[in-house]
This record gives sequence, C-alpha cells and structure tokens, in this order.
Amino acid sequence: MTTVVQATMVDPAIAQGGGQRVVQASHVQQGPAPIVMGQVVQGQVVGNPVGAMGPQPMYMSAYGAGFGGGYGEEPSGPVDQPICAALLACVCCCPCLGIVAICKATEVGRANSLGDFALARKKRKEAMIWIYATMAVGFVIYALNMIVRLTSPEASQAT
Repeated sequence: MTTVVQATMVDPAIAQGGGQRVVQASHVQQGPAPIVMGQVVQGQVVGNPVGAMGPQPMYMSAYGAGFGGGYGEEPSGPVDQPICAALLACVCCCPCLGIVAICKATEVGRANSLGDFALARKKRKEAMIWIYATMAVGFVIYALNMIVRLTSPEASQAT
C-alpha cells in the first residue's frame, strides 16, 4: 500500500523574505500498491517482463538478422497503411487507377482493425502494386504528352 501525503506551506511570507520554509504535511489517502512492469494484473502481464523475449542487442535492426522482421520471418504487428502514397499517386499521376489504389489502401486499414495482420500484409502488397502501376501509367502519359507537344507543327513554329 502506498500513502499519499500533501504538503502545504504554513507561512508564505517567511519563505518570500528568505527565511526558513515551514511546511505542514497531511495524510490524504492510502492507495493500492504500485503496479510494477512484469506483474500479472487480471491475468495480463504488465509491460515486457525482463527476460521474456531474451536479451535484445541494440545493434540489431529489423531489416537484417535479429528479433522480429528478419529476412526469414514475418513481422507480427499491424502493417503501415499506404493511403498517403495512394492519394499522391491519384492526384499527381493517373486518377483512374489512383482510385483503385486508394480503395486497396483502405482495405489494409480494415484488415489491421480486425487484427488479421497476415491479410493486411497481403492487402498492402496489392495496394503497392496499384500505386506503382498508377505512377507508371501517369509517367507514360506525361512522357507521351511531352513527345506529342514537342513534335507537333505548332511547337516548331513557335520557336
């Protein structure tokens, strides 16, 4: 059990004048014992108990060998939603394919909210394929537009 104590200054004028501070302490409440990381509360372990996952060296990264997300194993958490990339590709490159990319990116969020992270990873791969396709088609259309404009008779007369 922990005890909470409230301290109040008895004479603030003395403290402002540079004298000794006189404080009066009063007992406010007595609460439950603090919860320590690793302690079991209502059947759940609080925090990450020491030694539960073994020692984790600081130099290991998620992209190489190490804990969680190495080359041979799938990460086991929620997947990032590529909605920003889908919106950018839709606005800047090709709106027709971009709408499909946005729909695929929102499916990632739905799978994450359901807790189905394997499905979320699969949906993210599909969304990224649509995003890349949107960007590629947009760049091809832009390049063809530039070629047509540069080779047209009006462009040669203007220069």
